[in-house]
Amino acid sequence: MLKQNDAKGAGQELDKVRKLVPKPNAILANLAIDVKQASGDAGGAIDLAKAARAQFPQSRMLAQNYADSLQQAGRHDEAIPFLREQLQLYLSEAVL
Repeated sequence: MLKQNDAKGAGQELDKVRKLVPKPNAILANLAIDVKQASGDAGGAIDLAKAARAQFPQSRMLAQNYADSLQQAGRHDEAIPFLREQLQLYLSEAVL
């Protein structure tokens, strides 16, 4: 639904899936961030990403989405140091 620019519909579908998966889940947290971004709520996306990173600190998927959220919100001064930190943590994966 996000591909069709239907953030509201995507949020409703995400709510249905969450009822089926009662445990916290990094993939669903990542989708929730995407839905917030698609709805134009950059601040909400960042807040969700921060909370998800606290809950799943080893998730590179969430780290990437957090950086994307910061960039989309124009908060480059926060995104750049975070990305540098991630590059240090995952130095071997920074090959282009």
